[in-house]
Amino acid sequence: MKDGAPGHFRVQGQINIDPGTGPRHIAIRDNILFTVHETASTLTAQQIPGAPNGTTFPLIANVSIIPPESSNFNGSFFGAEILISEPTDRFPDPLIYVSNRNLGPDFDPRGDSIAIFEFKNSSLGAVTADSGSVSSSRRRFHARDFQERQDITVVNTITGNFVLQAQVFTGLRQIRSMALGKVADGGDEFLIAGANLDGGVAVLQRIDGGRNLTVVARNEDIANRTSFVFL
Repeated sequence: MKDGAPGHFRVQGQINIDPGTGPRHIAIRDNILFTVHETASTLTAQQIPGAPNGTTFPLIANVSIIPPESSNFNGSFFGAEILISEPTDRFPDPLIYVSNRNLGPDFDPRGDSIAIFEFKNSSLGAVTADSGSVSSSRRRFHARDFQERQDITVVNTITGNFVLQAQVFTGLRQIRSMALGKVADGGDEFLIAGANLDGGVAVLQRIDGGRNLTVVARNEDIANRTSFVFL
């Protein structure tokens, strides 16, 4: 957070990640940090603590992003990209799109997959501890409350789980970039993904309310794209 002085920032807190999981990319929605972990090939959800606060909350949810059938051959999978869609009339539910990256030595002829998850939020509230007793409360406390109520420890809690909607094979090998179209002009109907190795660039149409994808265009002459911009 910027502290008011030009070029200066002040740390408000931190979120710890288990060592060895290789956090690669993040996305944030509804005060939840969603992280795709490169070396663990997992997607996690973790509540963001309010500032100023050094509290690290435990993981809300943790799920593998590797297609289950990929265990039948010798491939080394790594997580790569993550996108969260914005709710619209056509796509009312925010959905999470994460890409797998198979480094071999065996490769699926269908290419790498994009896994689609929905995060099901099952409860939202706060747990308060006062003089050793713990009780549930709907009230949320902010940093200013701690100045007035030093005897109370407040831990906001969010619970939920990831529900897999689909594993969509793309014909791309080692997906290294993805982007959703702009909501303003309906471009969010499409997701574009690029391969680091084989398959070029693919345009996928979001169907079934965004819970599935189908490839509608491909250009194999374009290689090694690292980012996309919808105009």
